[in-house]
Amino acid sequence: MKKQHIILLSAALFICKTLSAQSSTQPSSSDPETLQTVMERGNSTTTSINMTLTTDFINMNSNGLQPVQVNAYNTNAQGFRIIQRSNNPLSLWTNTTERLTIDGNGFVGIGTASPVSRLSVNGTADFQTRIGFNNKTQHFGDGTMFINTINGINDLGIRNDVGDVLFASGGHTSQMFLKPSGNVGIGTSMPAYKLDVSGTSRFDYAVIGSGVQGFYQDAINGAYRANNSSSDNGFYFQNYQGASTSMYIGLTGAYAGRVGIGTVAPQSELAVKGTITSQKIKVTLKDWADYVFDSSYPLKSLSQVETYIQQNKHLPEIPTAAEVETGGIDLGTNQVLLLKKIEELTLYIIQQNKDMQEMKERIKALESTK
Repeated sequence: MKKQHIILLSAALFICKTLSAQSSTQPSSSDPETLQTVMERGNSTTTSINMTLTTDFINMNSNGLQPVQVNAYNTNAQGFRIIQRSNNPLSLWTNTTERLTIDGNGFVGIGTASPVSRLSVNGTADFQTRIGFNNKTQHFGDGTMFINTINGINDLGIRNDVGDVLFASGGHTSQMFLKPSGNVGIGTSMPAYKLDVSGTSRFDYAVIGSGVQGFYQDAINGAYRANNSSSDNGFYFQNYQGASTSMYIGLTGAYAGRVGIGTVAPQSELAVKGTITSQKIKVTLKDWADYVFDSSYPLKSLSQVETYIQQNKHLPEIPTAAEVETGGIDLGTNQVLLLKKIEELTLYIIQQNKDMQEMKERIKALESTK
């Protein structure tokens, strides 16, 4: 026992001698919780301790263990690191509260002592410039996602130089694809166009081209509308590029409000170049030809009609073949004219029937006198 006391006393004297060579320590009278104050030569106090070590580490011992080491490293000892040698977390505290934690897996937690990923933040995080998500050192390359703020403008970007950019929903099923060509596919992984949708799509307003033009459904009455801002132009319908236009709808200019089928220059509200097949055509007209049966109607005699035909080679009021060939006919007006002639013909037949009956009566009377 006496031998152990001698050894401890010798060690204490050696430590005091070593410290006195650099500085001195003395109990603090101003702060009862301060056990020692480090004094430099000349009995002046200092707020720092400079240590020149022959080894690389400062070890913090606890119960004979060294859970934490502090050392300088890198060229010319320009780096500084704290090493937690066990699997326990390394924590930074302020105001008696744990603020940052690095666990044994290398997961960093800010505002949480139990990080579940490389960086777990419990609370709001503000970033002044850029956040990059990448498997390389630069911000652009394979599998990049970045949030960037430059000159007050916030950008969110996703970039992948190799392969597609995929967007997935529940069940991790990809629903939208952005191809390296710039084509976007919704419901299809092989879009052939800038926007290729497999399935039903809904648009409140679809603008086509660079002008104010497009197809849309009116939000008020649900009507489907089409706009074209170019003057004197309309909508053309054709089956492939370079083919003859199958249908044209004029919106402005000379053909405004006109529809052409087989023609792009409709001369009327509906112009059809070709044959029309219909089960029924309804024409609404005024001045139907019933006035022929009025007693005041000036019905020409058959001799007058004969003279007119001999001179003009067509019925009175009926257009000539040349007129029909060059200007066409009005179906409604032509129907009125044809009905008028039929009614006139009916009157001629009635008159002839009266004349025949009268002649029969005369013949019968003559025969009875014989």
